[in-house]
Amino acid sequence: MDTDGPIDIAVLFPSLMAVAPALWDSKFQAALCRAYNNWVADLCAAYPDRLKAVIVPPMNEVHAAIAEIHRCRNKSSAFVGIVIPSNIHGKSLGSFRASVKATRLEQAFKSRSSMSRGTRSISKAVSALRTCSWLDSCSGGRDLSSAPRGKEGDPTLTGENS
Repeated sequence: MDTDGPIDIAVLFPSLMAVAPALWDSKFQAALCRAYNNWVADLCAAYPDRLKAVIVPPMNEVHAAIAEIHRCRNKSSAFVGIVIPSNIHGKSLGSFRASVKATRLEQAFKSRSSMSRGTRSISKAVSALRTCSWLDSCSGGRDLSSAPRGKEGDPTLTGENS
């Protein structure tokens, strides 16, 4: 960061972890998200004033997502946001915008003026997430590990292979 220019702080976003929402097995998805979140928190701990990260919650089940968000917030002050995918298993979260307005989740992510607000924003997001019916409708309140598999029978794929 010092070599490339005067970069005071960096927020680490996942790249390969972006596939986590595509995993059908809820237990595996939760374990993968937990492992990634632990790893990125440990990485940020080396430079707590310069490195921050976003939480990757397991989105198959609302309770698992909320539990992971709380766990991460309590584990490390490095977390300043949450990654929420645009769809889960092919179901678009287009109605998410309506839920955002209804639950004021939008306000939780508008506060960018200071890093100390990050944990307060996460708390607001968790409260709002509890009331988002769109997330419940994605899993129907059930474990998605018994859901249909991808075209080639791979439990980690959705209906579209890439």
